[in-house]
Amino acid sequence: MLRIGITIGLRHESESMWVNGIKQTAIFFAKLLMSSPRRHRVTLVNTTPVRITRNLPWDLLAYPTLQFEHAKDALDVLFVMGGAISPDWLSDLKARGVKVVSFRLGSEYFVSMERIIFNLHAAESPPLHLAGFDKMWFIPQVWEANHAYLQVLHRLRPEQLRQVPFVWDPMFVAAYAREKRLDNGGEYRPRPGPKRISCFEPNINVLKTFLYPLLIAETAFRRQPEDFEFVSILNSGHFRNNPEFLGVVGHLDLVRTPKKCFFEDRHVTPGFLALHTDVVVSHQIHNPLNNLLLEVAWQGYPLVHNSHLCSDLGYYYDGFDVEQAAQSLCHALRAHDDAWQEYRDRQRESLAQFLPTNPALISAYDALLDDLFSE
Repeated sequence: MLRIGITIGLRHESESMWVNGIKQTAIFFAKLLMSSPRRHRVTLVNTTPVRITRNLPWDLLAYPTLQFEHAKDALDVLFVMGGAISPDWLSDLKARGVKVVSFRLGSEYFVSMERIIFNLHAAESPPLHLAGFDKMWFIPQVWEANHAYLQVLHRLRPEQLRQVPFVWDPMFVAAYAREKRLDNGGEYRPRPGPKRISCFEPNINVLKTFLYPLLIAETAFRRQPEDFEFVSILNSGHFRNNPEFLGVVGHLDLVRTPKKCFFEDRHVTPGFLALHTDVVVSHQIHNPLNNLLLEVAWQGYPLVHNSHLCSDLGYYYDGFDVEQAAQSLCHALRAHDDAWQEYRDRQRESLAQFLPTNPALISAYDALLDDLFSE
């Protein structure tokens, strides 16, 4: 048994689980470690001054959560995942023999380049890249573009870097569905008539944006307009006065046709799926596996996407191939409901590989922990 901490960075005492995927992943990882036959003792470690209260959206008995100063003296390993630590904290932990692993979930190379090029967040303090971590772990979807970048900045040797399996669980999707009393637990059910197509890309950097999903929908709409009720582009409301945006979308039949395309603000995924969606179209660059895709697939919604790390899910198309994607969308609009239950079952069979209760995944992480302590 190991005493393991996983950092989170709370911003509010009642912070939503749907602000981003980092806290969700921290809990999924904690659940996996707790599922090990080695019976690891796992604590979520908050690194900000925000108080820990029962207003947090997870069970504090199931997932104990402490401030850093209250957790640091009873750890064998600390995974720095969702909350940063200071150089002094790192030095103190290392002096007491604690193994400290930087666990990277984001595409930090792209974020840094955009902040530099576009002078974003100029008033914030500069990023802190600490030296001294024992290892740096990367989920598969961020490995390619980020591992060398962070290896150099953190002064790590190549052998200190590891690509580790992705972990995901539908627990928060199910909890939201129960809280909101969504019909059928928010799962997909066929409905007659034209279909509602949604794009959930966050549109906060170039990795996951609305434009190619909209082009895919446009191409399918030109062929089968009678199959479209409307298209919803989420997380795009702030573009409505952007001249470049207006100049691009103004060329599309979907936008020119009244009440066929809506540019929405942010919504919680399982709720918008259940109430306003029949098909999801997605596109990414250098982020070929993420929580959104797995949430959509688990709930049984037809998913048209280009994420090669989960190409067995939904209706996969390659890269920027709008033609292939539009063909898949046209097929989903007309034929998906003929076998929707079999589709949902296949999705869940495939998604089992990511679940924190998967014995193979648990064994893989226990082996990684063994490797951590082998030096």
